[in-house]
Order: sequence, then C-alpha cells, then structure tokens
Amino acid sequence: MSAAVIINLKGRKGTIWSLQTGIFLCLADETKKLFKQHEQKHVNIIYSPYEQLNLDEADETGFNLFYKYCKQVMENFPNTESGKQCKQEFIPAIQAQFAEVLRLMREDERYQEELQAA
Repeated sequence: MSAAVIINLKGRKGTIWSLQTGIFLCLADETKKLFKQHEQKHVNIIYSPYEQLNLDEADETGFNLFYKYCKQVMENFPNTESGKQCKQEFIPAIQAQFAEVLRLMREDERYQEELQAA
C-alpha cells in the first residue's frame, strides 16, 4: 500500500510522488507537528483526510513552510517520535525519500530559498 504527495510543478502538471504508507505517515505526522498555531490555515489546505498531501492549493507561504518543516524532519529523523520507533537500518532510506520530495519541491515556482533560512 502507498500514499501520495501531490505537487503540481510548473511545466509538469500532475506530479505525484508515491511513498510507502509507513514513510508517508512519518513525513505527514512529523511535519504536521511543526506547524505553529498561527500557521494552521496552511495545514487545512495541505493535509487531506485521504492518504495524500496535496500541495496544489498551498500558497507560497504554506508551500515553503511545508518544505522547511519537511527538511527539519528529514535532518532530525532519528530523533523524532517516528524515527525512534524505526529500525536504525531503515533510517537512511526514509531520509532519501524525504530528500526526493524536497528535490521535487525545489523545482516548483513557489519555492523560495530565502524563506528557508528564516
């Protein structure tokens, strides 16, 4: 079973990145925890009740917040709740999947590198 991250990239409408459900849940759960109270409107847009994350309707701010939090989770995955429950030998593969989502997001016109440093 798999779940999807949907990112319609400029020039490549309908880009869907399919992840194994366990990896998807790590990504979704851990990034969602990082959104602050005043950022919840972006959570309502990105997180679907179905097994997908849909970034199509995210504005530039929401898109870049998701990128920033996804990157934080990837870099700190072994220390997250999900990472601590994971076999250590699987962590590099999970981080590689996160890295691929981030790579795809950097190709989107909403991605703003300067917002990642903030």
